[in-house]
Amino acid sequence: MSKSDFLRIVCAEGEGQKIEFKAKITALAKEIVAFANASGGSVFLGISDDGKIVGVDDSNRLRSQIQDVANGCDPRIDIRLMPRSNVVEIIVPEGTDKPYRCKDGFFLRIGPNSQQLNRDEILRFAIKSNKVRFDEQFEPAIDAGKLLDNDRLHAFCRHKGLPVKTLPGDLLTNMGIAQKQQKHLLLTRAAVLFFCREPQRFFPEAFVTCALYADDTRATILDRIDAKGTMEEQFERAVGFIRRNLRVSYKIEQAGAREEVQEIPEAVFREALLNALTHRDYFADREHIFVHMHPSRMVITSPGGLPHGLTLEELGTRSVPRATA
Repeated sequence: MSKSDFLRIVCAEGEGQKIEFKAKITALAKEIVAFANASGGSVFLGISDDGKIVGVDDSNRLRSQIQDVANGCDPRIDIRLMPRSNVVEIIVPEGTDKPYRCKDGFFLRIGPNSQQLNRDEILRFAIKSNKVRFDEQFEPAIDAGKLLDNDRLHAFCRHKGLPVKTLPGDLLTNMGIAQKQQKHLLLTRAAVLFFCREPQRFFPEAFVTCALYADDTRATILDRIDAKGTMEEQFERAVGFIRRNLRVSYKIEQAGAREEVQEIPEAVFREALLNALTHRDYFADREHIFVHMHPSRMVITSPGGLPHGLTLEELGTRSVPRATA
């Protein structure tokens, strides 16, 4: 395809999610960061907004100016320049270190427009891009001396073969989930969820609702609990609920001892529940985990979508860590 034919097709297609027209180099930075923050795209320098080719002088000076704009973004953006007759195509790949910004702010490509992000949108974008991690955030208002559960800390030390007399500050700091500040021990959210009494006072939706239904309509509830407490307590209480409500059959082989057989193997539902607790989106503060037990199936739902960078088609083929507790 000739360069003129290519440009004719581009002009006919018009601006969109991956195409931006610019007659001049002015205000180029926001278009570059918008594409880098989205799924990439091309800026065609030398085409006006209405799709008419006005042309530019493809000189070393112009290329240097374009490169300076990309280098001036934070972080810098790797671009490629493709000459298209008297038009320069600036190819912007999807960024690997989002979010990107220029001196005018943060921008995101949405359809044919590059829209500036407000404060909340920037925060959500940073969370989605794994730049803000829930479990690593500190909770300065929490008094560690009053709220840490010493019995749970001692149990953890025994389980790990550590001296029971290990000071909480030393233990949690060495684990990377607390920080000593003069006489005050600053706890992360992970420390609160695992080692503080009643963490639901600070994270109200951090619990598991378990329900047993008479049928598939969920109209009649036969049994229900809200499994609260630390992460470990939530897990054990939910496991206990599932265990007591699963049907059990018995198997006897060759006159041997009677063996109980659960309709769902315990290793299976423990793994599913553990994944729900570990990988839920803890920024989703209006939702919590549900265990729905029906006569023919069990459904465990956990707040949050797929981690950033993982598609539904790739599910089960590769692992992408979620940046939460």
